[in-house]
Amino acid sequence: SRLDDALTRHAPAPAPDELPATSWGTPRDLSTWSGPPVGDLAFAARRAELDVLALRGAAGERVLRELLAVQASDWAFLAARGQAGPYACERAAGHLAALRDPTSPPPRNLARHVVARSLLAP
Repeated sequence: SRLDDALTRHAPAPAPDELPATSWGTPRDLSTWSGPPVGDLAFAARRAELDVLALRGAAGERVLRELLAVQASDWAFLAARGQAGPYACERAAGHLAALRDPTSPPPRNLARHVVARSLLAP
């Protein structure tokens, strides 16, 4: 199924001014997760994803779990809003470093049953 086909079968999402108030995604676009204040986080997370995809099934559970930790939207949310000082960027950088370090222990209690096929499936 193509996206164009799906659009003919489903009603469009409400316009931004019709959505309920929330702090996530303020100002109702993707700048919270990919705007200039967090562009480096977004690009680093995408680069990590592409690196893991290039490994195909050889990535291993630890690497997949670290990728999920890198991709956590909380880091960009905290950085974009200027909350928690450098904490969010430091944590994201730590997960990126651990993703690339085969001696790094896996993240505790995060996606302990992750499987590569969930990332590699079309």
